[in-house]
Amino acid sequence: MNASLQANKNPNRDEQGRLIKFKTRKGTSVYRPHDLRHGGRVYRDHFAFKVMVQGRRYYFALDGEKEAAGKKADEIAAFLSVTTNTIAQAIERFSPQKIKTTPDPRCPTVGELVAAYEQVANAVSERTKRECIGAIRRVASFILGYPPFRGGKSQDTLAQWRQAVDKVSVASITPERIESLRGTILKAAGTDEIKKGRAIVTANAILRNAACLWSPRMRRLYTSFVLPDPCPFKTVGQMEERPHRYVSRVDVGALVKAARSELGRKRRAEFVVFVLSLFGGLRRGEIDRLIWDQIDFDQKHIWIRTTPYFRPKARNSESRVDCPDEVFGILRNFKHQGVTPPFVIPGADPANSVRCRPTFQNLTRWLRKNGIQETKALHTLRKEAGSYIFHLTGSADKAAEFLRNDPRTAREYYLGRKDRLEVQIGGLA
Repeated sequence: MNASLQANKNPNRDEQGRLIKFKTRKGTSVYRPHDLRHGGRVYRDHFAFKVMVQGRRYYFALDGEKEAAGKKADEIAAFLSVTTNTIAQAIERFSPQKIKTTPDPRCPTVGELVAAYEQVANAVSERTKRECIGAIRRVASFILGYPPFRGGKSQDTLAQWRQAVDKVSVASITPERIESLRGTILKAAGTDEIKKGRAIVTANAILRNAACLWSPRMRRLYTSFVLPDPCPFKTVGQMEERPHRYVSRVDVGALVKAARSELGRKRRAEFVVFVLSLFGGLRRGEIDRLIWDQIDFDQKHIWIRTTPYFRPKARNSESRVDCPDEVFGILRNFKHQGVTPPFVIPGADPANSVRCRPTFQNLTRWLRKNGIQETKALHTLRKEAGSYIFHLTGSADKAAEFLRNDPRTAREYYLGRKDRLEVQIGGLA
């Protein structure tokens, strides 16, 4: 058997016979990173050293030569073996950006990555695509030193912002810069514990959504370039979020009474949205695209299902919603007005991301005047609906079924206690 075949069978070498992993004399493991391309592995020209600290994996790029790479890896390992030294100090001292060789020319820009993702992510909903693309551009804008793009600006301004952000090389999205972005978001929250909790959720969402463009399934579909390995977002990881259990502070009876008198006569569309949210537990997107064919007036059901204009959020979202007679009386009277068939709520063309935006905005302002101050005021009505079913039945599973949610999600995000649980001391005495 010739030497080349023996090299190919050696697990420490690639098909070209190049060394892909080894251990130094001090026992430090060094490996050569690889990219997935056309179903195979393409190994980089440099070595790397990985270390796990408090559940997070950190990556240090090394030299392309074995001796130099092993020496640097031993230095990093020795530095971190001292208990008083931190990973942040190691990053600053051994600076992966300075150690790394010239970035692989096949590494794309953010714009190229976004374009490829839009082309191959056919199984992903349009909303998810927008969130993931927005997240990766948010990271790139931070690297440029630009503020995140906010609404209310002209299309020309948005186009200029995107043009600049899309030129950022994906190779510049490193774990250190991602960690710096997260630190900036958390620092902006100050010392307010509520704001800090929201900042953690925001930071986690940005990192989680941006990482979707790095998923193994997507990486196999990118044929014109390769992405850095390992994924920098996976290296940084997620922060632990505080409990999201819903706490009900709404006097639903008073709210319904106010809605009847203030919305029921003058703002009929807002009143119907209010009723569908509170008495049916419908999501905003479900109300936005709801058509009359989904409403069964005879059996008193609303059927959430796929229509030519709408696809439910998840598989268990397609189901029947039972509502009281009064709801269908309100809907029947509203239908006679003949607003914008086939849709229940009047709005813009269905090509718009949100058809009924003005109606939702008007209702949100009214809810805030009536004590609902949550960020997603309309969604609070859905949580109140689930909490009422939970109070009525005593079953989280029943409440989850009504909301068409996973029971675990319903418990963690939607169901607030409305009854008292207390020990009667007098009875014990």
